[in-house]
Amino acid sequence: MTREICLEDFLNNSIPINLKLSGVHPYGLYFLQNFDYENNRYGKKLILMDTRTTHLREIQLPFIPEDYIFDRNGVIYKEILQDQTNFYWDTFPLGNPELLMSLPFKAIHFGFYQEHCYFTSRVQLPSNGGSPYCSTKNPFYQEGVGVVGDGLVGLFKADIKGRDISIISGLDLDIEAVDFDFDHRKILYTAYHKSQLKPVASKLYCYDILLEKFSDFSQGDFRIGMIKSISQDESVFTGVDLNQSSRNDAQQLFVVNHREGTLEVLGPLIDYSNEHPSVVSDSAFSGAMGLVLFEGRLYQKRVHKDKDVIYATTLGSGETEVLETALTAIHGFAVNRQGLFLIGLRDLKLLEVYRLDREKTLQVTGHNQWLEERKLSQPRVMTFQYRGETFEGWVFAPTAMVKGHRYPGILMIHGGPKMIYSGVYSHEVQLLSKEGFFVFYMNPRGSDGRGNEFSNIRGHFADEPFDELMAFTDEVLKAYPELDENLLGVTGGSYGGYLVNYIIGRTDRFKAAVTERGISNLLTSINLTDIGYQYALEYMDQKLPWEYPEEYRAHSPIYGAHRVTTPTLFIHGKNDYRCHYTEALNMHSALLFHGVPSKLCLFEGEGHSLVVRGKPVSKKHRYQEMLAWFNQYLKRGVR
Repeated sequence: MTREICLEDFLNNSIPINLKLSGVHPYGLYFLQNFDYENNRYGKKLILMDTRTTHLREIQLPFIPEDYIFDRNGVIYKEILQDQTNFYWDTFPLGNPELLMSLPFKAIHFGFYQEHCYFTSRVQLPSNGGSPYCSTKNPFYQEGVGVVGDGLVGLFKADIKGRDISIISGLDLDIEAVDFDFDHRKILYTAYHKSQLKPVASKLYCYDILLEKFSDFSQGDFRIGMIKSISQDESVFTGVDLNQSSRNDAQQLFVVNHREGTLEVLGPLIDYSNEHPSVVSDSAFSGAMGLVLFEGRLYQKRVHKDKDVIYATTLGSGETEVLETALTAIHGFAVNRQGLFLIGLRDLKLLEVYRLDREKTLQVTGHNQWLEERKLSQPRVMTFQYRGETFEGWVFAPTAMVKGHRYPGILMIHGGPKMIYSGVYSHEVQLLSKEGFFVFYMNPRGSDGRGNEFSNIRGHFADEPFDELMAFTDEVLKAYPELDENLLGVTGGSYGGYLVNYIIGRTDRFKAAVTERGISNLLTSINLTDIGYQYALEYMDQKLPWEYPEEYRAHSPIYGAHRVTTPTLFIHGKNDYRCHYTEALNMHSALLFHGVPSKLCLFEGEGHSLVVRGKPVSKKHRYQEMLAWFNQYLKRGVR
């Protein structure tokens, strides 16, 4: 028997993350995160999976590991305690860890080779030892980190007793991606050269453990994403050649020969991106996606139209196979002889672990079976033509409709803009449908999944997507006569929040708006974001705000605030360094100045990922504020 979804149901969501498989034993591990509302935090369990039988067992540990790696005989856990990192070693069948070593640093990436530990950690240079925080470079903040000042991430070496700690990479490099390849006695990493402005391009470095020296691959300028060592002399990376393409274009797969200093493309040119996350949902999250090497094939995720797929490329020949997994969103994957194991979203299910074996995808876990007992609104796909382009959208009808009644509707806009909507589970969508709202969304130009040309909105950061979203709204109104055109709302987050700010200054068709973690002034946000200048410059067609201020004003919602009549709720995390909270405060204050009903909810301690990774109390409060705002302004007789 099913019942209606309720706000607190998000607390039932169990979220599998960080799936890894042993290269020696037929086992895998992953974390299962749960909401601990009483203590306002996330709980975490460690789950051991036998990949032959898919049997699952929770590993009981006297501490909560931050991360783990497999070695030849077992597992090494990483525990973070304030500014200290403890490493524990555990052997199969697991559950009896022994302290291996401790470091007086917060280790990020780590690996062990013989009697040494290699790790990365954030270094705070002398110019910034605390308040007042000082910096000689931009960005000043970093999302999820805070004030970075003149700090950087370095590569270190320590003996097994945690002594004789030394930095390998020096103090002029800021490391991003790392791959430990101890089979070939090397460490691969990418890094940015320390400079006043964080550059777009990074360099690929290879550290020889035996010779204790590193070399860099300096050919060309690349925006590098994922990296993987494949042999003694060769490595691969996904990246964009900035001398030929835009930083926003789909990354290609390159092979580097470090000994000969050569570079070549591996496999066919691909016009589908590897952006992550790609499919938007408020109910799923994961860490960074990487390249997986298994038996001479490289596996990576790509975004195809409205879903994620896996590309498998054979080393040497470059022959590439596209693996359809039946999942819409992939949030992690690993490979062994038992098959391809994935964490992902399928249909209206929450995250589960799946196995692709012999072209058939089987569900391995049932962590969120409770959702099968809820009545859900089913997505209805809608395609339409506009200005010679075919667009796709989805409509969710109210879960309890009465014949002859008309209902309010809400247009949702995703962030990125290089992300995509699809028909996956979203708690906010289901809540709004249960409350009696139509919910509809689409993927306008700028979205992912349809190649570089479709995602290219350089010089049209807001105006073209605005036209397409309004055309989509018209199409939905024509297709659903039960939807009241006089009771429309609009909401979006990040880039979607920016577009909401833009929309309400150009039309009064929406009677309520909820804008989250968006920006209002491109002239200021370009200097505040932790992404650096490159993001805004890319979408403003490389035009500098000091040279083209009028174009920046034309795309900045704050300069249209005097035209807004839509009651607007602003939701923002105070620790959001991607889109600084002052952007919301600015727009909110402008609306109040012009007599428009407006409310700002500023969440202390929350960052840009409030919607997905926010603390349980914050997530609940956010849902309550959104529902209350739309109910107040879009329900008949409750103005």
